[in-house]
Amino acid sequence: MSDENSIENLEKRIKILENELNEEKLNYKKQAMEIGKLVFQNEDYEYEIKKLKEENKKLKKENAELNAFKQEVESSTSWKLKSILK
Repeated sequence: MSDENSIENLEKRIKILENELNEEKLNYKKQAMEIGKLVFQNEDYEYEIKKLKEENKKLKKENAELNAFKQEVESSTSWKLKSILK
């Protein structure tokens, strides 16, 4: 009788451990999926940052060109005459 109880207790313990293992496997899969999602999201952010840096560089260049043109216009004789006559 003691052997039967012992076997039953061991079988119950095995079942509990199997359930715990299955739960841990499920948690691991969920975490792996979340990590994969975050990796792809990070790649999207890196691509977006690259695009924004390129756009920023383009706008800085355009701004510098416009400032140079403004300086040229403001330093011209006709601009000086117009500003004096105002």
